[in-house]
Amino acid sequence: MKIAVFTDIHGNLNALKNVLAQIKEKNVDKTIFLGDIFQRGNEEIECLDLLRSSGVICLKGNCELYLEHDVDIDPDVEYLRGYYDGMRQRLSAEQMQFVRQMSLFHEEECFGRKMRFSHFLFKDINAPYPFLQLSSLKDGSFDKACKSESVTKYNLVVVGHSHKNFVNGNVVSVSASGLEEASFLLIEAGENEIKFERISLEGRKSIIFDLDGTLWDATGCAPAIWNRIFDKHSEVKFRMTQELAASLMGKTMEEIGDALFPNLPVEQRRKIVDEFGDEEVAYLKENGAVLFSGMKETIQKLSADYDLYIVSNCQDGYVPAFMTAHKMEAFFKDIEMSGRTGMDKGKNICLIMERNGIAKTDAVYIGDTEGDEKATRFAGIPFVWAKYGFGKAVSPDAVLNDITELPSVISNLL
Repeated sequence: MKIAVFTDIHGNLNALKNVLAQIKEKNVDKTIFLGDIFQRGNEEIECLDLLRSSGVICLKGNCELYLEHDVDIDPDVEYLRGYYDGMRQRLSAEQMQFVRQMSLFHEEECFGRKMRFSHFLFKDINAPYPFLQLSSLKDGSFDKACKSESVTKYNLVVVGHSHKNFVNGNVVSVSASGLEEASFLLIEAGENEIKFERISLEGRKSIIFDLDGTLWDATGCAPAIWNRIFDKHSEVKFRMTQELAASLMGKTMEEIGDALFPNLPVEQRRKIVDEFGDEEVAYLKENGAVLFSGMKETIQKLSADYDLYIVSNCQDGYVPAFMTAHKMEAFFKDIEMSGRTGMDKGKNICLIMERNGIAKTDAVYIGDTEGDEKATRFAGIPFVWAKYGFGKAVSPDAVLNDITELPSVISNLL
């Protein structure tokens, strides 16, 4: 019998598709998911629907328990109450029913050898929150549980939850398939023994791009749009110029509002920049902007060997407008925007890396401003300065005079 086991997807749809595709190549008899569909990523519902239709044996993790019973069952996660309250409202009755019917554990027996699969070791399987806390890995409780009769009666016990790969006696822990160090477990239970192998989901290196001043120049349309918005607001006493528009590149929408309208109330600043953002996205989706020479060909070439991403300090919808206008969707695995998350670029780079299981040693960021450089340092990865863009850099790890130089530059960094 051949069994594949994976765990802790955490809303990472790309990772889920990747692990299911790799498992399919192994021609397994059964696939078991150890739980935690929710939290961290932003495609939890899509992940849930894919698992529902996949034929995978799905077990409950702590995330599914919080969704089903509320966070009151675990005193350590009160800060997640809003997230799970909101998620319950988003799920249909059928989706919630699927979560409720997920089991806490699954057992298999092959040639008299018994295996148990669960999200983590149990403290009290009948309790609303049945698992040991993660702190048990440090305080000795987990080691003690590994030696208990309820665990040792099995030939193999497989768990997730810790996001780490390790072995403790007959207990095997599998790292998160949706985060860094992603892997799944391949078990072969034969007549004489049970063998297992960890299959890494990592391998391809990742390039994360800024958009404005790195892949395209969208400043051409900005002054006219800004000035149309200004015409609706008599409190604005100046006109937008091409030079001023270029100086705003790389800033979040809130930062742009603060820079342009320091004497206006905050709510009024936000209103004006939101109006601009909506009109700009609509225009760019239809008309596009100026692509840097050789950009599309370079991106297409890189996508064959690297996983590509975009993180931009822009309004929600801005990066999709770029994708749609210039037919770039096929080349990028994931995107993030400050207007969608409410976070700055450094945190969004970290979010993209966490969501896609990207290790710091396997990624680089390409941007054109000192702000990009600071965000990249926050994320702890190398920074490549697009010198041809709008800004300056202090101490980049590499310099691009032209985007077509990127393949050779990247080969020396990753």
